[in-house]
Amino acid sequence: MAPFPTVGFTPTVPAVVLAEVWRGDRKDARVAWRSKACDVEPLAEQRTRAAGPLRRSAAGAGAVDACAAAGVRERGDAIATSDPDDARRLLGPRFTVLAV
Repeated sequence: MAPFPTVGFTPTVPAVVLAEVWRGDRKDARVAWRSKACDVEPLAEQRTRAAGPLRRSAAGAGAVDACAAAGVRERGDAIATSDPDDARRLLGPRFTVLAV
């Protein structure tokens, strides 16, 4: 069985998001399995600087969420998140937010 259903694209996971979910225990096996089907995107200084103004515009949003949103803005794609309210505040109405 594949980590994700066939959807016609490869999900992008910002490395900082992977760092947030990785715990260093046996539960990581599921994360590792799913991440094999993804492009893990490094976090560059340019992205961190783009995340700053997003955090300022969305009170309460964390740095990891803002970095992920900055990547979505750069790529022009969608975001899948367990916190769709923060994602919508960070991205605005032009971007697709998928609640998971």
